[in-house]
Amino acid sequence: MNDSPVVGAAIGGSDGAGGSSASGGKGGVPGTGGVVAAGGKPTEAGAGGRGGAGGQGSTAAGAGGSAGTGGSGGSGGGGIGGGGAGNLPCAAHPLTARSTWNVTASHSNDVDPPSNAHDGQASTRWSTGKDQSGGEWLQLDFGAEVTLTKATLIQGGAAGNDYPRTYTVRFSNSSMNFAAPVLLNGSGQANQDTVLSFSPAESGRYLLVSQGGSAPTWWWSVSEIQVECAN
Repeated sequence: MNDSPVVGAAIGGSDGAGGSSASGGKGGVPGTGGVVAAGGKPTEAGAGGRGGAGGQGSTAAGAGGSAGTGGSGGSGGGGIGGGGAGNLPCAAHPLTARSTWNVTASHSNDVDPPSNAHDGQASTRWSTGKDQSGGEWLQLDFGAEVTLTKATLIQGGAAGNDYPRTYTVRFSNSSMNFAAPVLLNGSGQANQDTVLSFSPAESGRYLLVSQGGSAPTWWWSVSEIQVECAN
């Protein structure tokens, strides 16, 4: 007579599903304990399923799997926590403080320096101090790499005709990089702010806007530069 114990195999649980961007994944399916044959010893419990991976977004850990169900006299296995984290575009390179920005320009009127374009005062402005003829530029250095979805060149009510006749926009990590890819180009309009929208979001340190048109009796001016990043 064979009195060796006959023990069924323990089955581990399946993995949990991945979660959405707002939450972590669900826990795995419980493991199942092995079957106990007559005269056998209790089987070991099946291991719990792994937790699902967290989706892209704020750091989210998946919940651990439920414990496996033990056989007669066996103990349940513990689930293994899963989880993943993702970086949202704006959080990856957040905007720097306005006080750290530095604005430079190809041309400036003595009473309208580039610093006026980010002093928080709508009553001041930067201007070229010369008629638009092409080749004028304005560069904003954020001091570190940032991510943008929009930049607005605010015209200012007293300079409604000092809009850029044409503009070209580059955004890179190198100062004065006219070899960087052109992200946007277009034409400004009288008495309207020039809105530069980036979709998808763009990252860089130096925002370079060039003016390429001609306006024999009008300067190019900017009262304020406003930027934002919105997911």
